Amino acid sequence: MQALAAKQRGVYSDVLQLQHVADAKQDLQSHDVLIKLAYADLNPVDLQKLANGPTIEDVFIPGYGGSGIVEHVGSAAPPHLMGKQVCFLADPNRKGSYASYIVVDHRCVCEIPSSKTSIELRDAASIPVAGLTAYECLVKLGLAADIHVKVQQDGHVELEGVGLQNKQQEANSNQADKSLLIVGASGGVGSWLLTLVKAWHPSMEIIATASPQSEEWCKSLGATKVIRHHQIDQVLKGGKEGSVDYIVSLTEPTQTLFKSLTEVVKPYGKIVLVVAGKGIESLNLGFCFFKCVNVYTETVFSSIRTQYKQIVPKDELAVILNLMANQTIKAPLSPALTDDGVGISEKFSDALKDNGVLQLLAATTHKRGKLVMMIHAGNQIVFMDLKTASIFSVPHKECIAKKYLTKSKKHDNEWQEQSQIIEKQELIKKITSHPKLGVTKVAEKQAQDYQDGLEVQEAENVKNLWGVSLKKREKNVKGEELLFVDLRTGALGELARKKFIELGALTLGTNDEGQETVEQAVTDFEDRDDIVSAVRQALKINLDA
Repeated sequence: MQALAAKQRGVYSDVLQLQHVADAKQDLQSHDVLIKLAYADLNPVDLQKLANGPTIEDVFIPGYGGSGIVEHVGSAAPPHLMGKQVCFLADPNRKGSYASYIVVDHRCVCEIPSSKTSIELRDAASIPVAGLTAYECLVKLGLAADIHVKVQQDGHVELEGVGLQNKQQEANSNQADKSLLIVGASGGVGSWLLTLVKAWHPSMEIIATASPQSEEWCKSLGATKVIRHHQIDQVLKGGKEGSVDYIVSLTEPTQTLFKSLTEVVKPYGKIVLVVAGKGIESLNLGFCFFKCVNVYTETVFSSIRTQYKQIVPKDELAVILNLMANQTIKAPLSPALTDDGVGISEKFSDALKDNGVLQLLAATTHKRGKLVMMIHAGNQIVFMDLKTASIFSVPHKECIAKKYLTKSKKHDNEWQEQSQIIEKQELIKKITSHPKLGVTKVAEKQAQDYQDGLEVQEAENVKNLWGVSLKKREKNVKGEELLFVDLRTGALGELARKKFIELGALTLGTNDEGQETVEQAVTDFEDRDDIVSAVRQALKINLDA
């Protein structure tokens, strides 16, 4: 399988390489599931652990969370997870999620709920590390919604309690006049904290520390006041009475910072420290003792290290996924990936390039929101232009937003209005019988030779990526059909090519030989293989067809 892996510790740009490594499946244990990654969860801890730690014996693969599809279930894992879309928290002592596949303990894996408002795999991947860290902080502060988790015999998770409906009520009515200070609020964990607190306690005063460049971002997520990091004890009232009920510190608690926090916290208040560093070794708890303040520490991996004695990550994931399914919250994805992400590539294969997403992750200032990296095409619509033998994909949300496809209000099939749905096998035949669509790099020359008159028996092993031998197909099949496949549902349909061009979804050009080409077409063979594999899986096309 492919992975962004390192053989020695160091800065990511120096030691990480996109390379082939041993298949993850060989590490599968009875309680594990094998997941094909759609998106990897990106967090600063990925690069910290890459740079610091014991000598690497084999290869080190960073990444501690993500989303994807379960492809294999261990004997002691819930069988219902097979084939399901999931998100997961990964064990920091095992190979990580910057890879095509990962093996994860089923207790860290939560099925993404199906609902009228589907949750994108991209959004789900943003939850595991930062989302769960934020949630666990709120549990320690007593600010998490009162939600009870029930696990059925088949492993399904059910939730009961306050905080599950679309229209939120105060989880605890006595929190309306309380205040929360989030130090370092604009990054991944801070953005999730703002999102969850605003959903559960809309009347609470939320004070965030952030740079001027990140101030509007914090306010958009629910911060009522944004101050600078060094202004805490200047802007907020300190002394014996303090002015803040709850504090979450997402930066290293240096002596100067911690002194400011103990100044402004109220008597019987609560402080959660998420980042350790050298500062944790020399904290002065004197004023906390005087004020009877509770000081907590938080690391999301404690549940794994303690063998799930108190916390089961899949239960926590279920809480946040449910809020998203009910449209109570949205994943706070970085605007660098959404609104202003011009030139930034989320793709796995581009991660180490100058425009790769790891460059954003490595930045030390002005971070906004949560970062993810696309490993395999997940919630994508794949388009296949039979005239030019081109393949390209467009995110599900973009197809809806730009009206390339429109959900039907009258039919169960969500693409009914845009496409004439033909018998599925007929469309699959059109795909698999095409002479050029999906020909592998290795077989490309042989395939061309065959089409130019090579004897059938000499081309016996030449197969396109759909697994259909060239000898079984008609030569020079021509057609101007534009087909689409929804990777999420397996829906398959045919579109009017001319109209699609008019919408700007298909841009035509010509190559050096004067042949018509599609500018959106995937030309990198590895990326093309990835998309074809996803289509084959969605349509259940057997390799031995």
